[in-house]
Amino acid sequence: MQKKRNIRLLIILSVLVVVTVMTALLIQPKDQLGVDRDLFSYENTVSVDRVIIDGSGSIELTVNGNTWLVNNSYGADPQRINVLFAILKQVKIRRKVADRQEESINKLFENQGVLIKFMDGEEVQKSFEVVGDESASLTYMRLGEEAIYLVEIPGYRSYLAGIFQLDQNGWRNPLVFDLNWANLAYVDVRYTEKEDTGFSISFDNRRLKLNELASSDSLKLGNYIDDVSLLYVNDYLNSDEITSYQNQESRAAIVINDIASNHYVLQIYDEVNDDEYLVRIDSAHYGLMDKQLVRRVTKPRSYFQ
Repeated sequence: MQKKRNIRLLIILSVLVVVTVMTALLIQPKDQLGVDRDLFSYENTVSVDRVIIDGSGSIELTVNGNTWLVNNSYGADPQRINVLFAILKQVKIRRKVADRQEESINKLFENQGVLIKFMDGEEVQKSFEVVGDESASLTYMRLGEEAIYLVEIPGYRSYLAGIFQLDQNGWRNPLVFDLNWANLAYVDVRYTEKEDTGFSISFDNRRLKLNELASSDSLKLGNYIDDVSLLYVNDYLNSDEITSYQNQESRAAIVINDIASNHYVLQIYDEVNDDEYLVRIDSAHYGLMDKQLVRRVTKPRSYFQ
């Protein structure tokens, strides 16, 4: 009896295994059949020393020591570099694009597609094309003229294609004063219309000192230096965007010198819109800065009493 029972159990188990396998094959979504979900990802990002982005314009990101450069001209935004490589590591295929969508998405690739190459020296480590539908927060990738895939980072709803569509200015480091604040010599703040409200801050025996006042609030001085060190622009302006501003006189200027006699200047101009001021960095680079940030660093001398 026991032998017969065991045989029956083996038969039932065999049938269940076959049914399970058949069910899995039948209900498995077609977009997952034969697709490597990691087709566009690349784990060994530390070997990448150059990224070429060809879209409406050509952008080259290159590493110089621990610093990334944009087109060998500007420091790159380290946060966006980190996001770029995080996407490269974690991007997964969600599904293959449906046949009825291929024509419209192929047109998107033709008009807005961006070709990405991750390089190690002259060797391409990973390459693919990317395009996005920003209104729906959807990102598509493909290899050459092969199938198109909808991609994602599981658990996140971010618009992945956005970072690949940045122009040169979008990749630039938005931090205004990228320097070692331990080497600060002085900060000089001057106002064009109210000269008597300007001030300068220096180090006196490792303590911050406001030179125009016999005594000042050290906490306010420390917070002010922190605010200056965290200044960033919302966006840099291209040469064709600054023509109407070039003859304006700045309303305020923040000048910084370090102990190595390096000289940094931020000039603040008029409001451009309800939320931003026009600024110029080191007499060369125009940008737009958030109004609240500007207000934090344009205090009058009396504020520190």
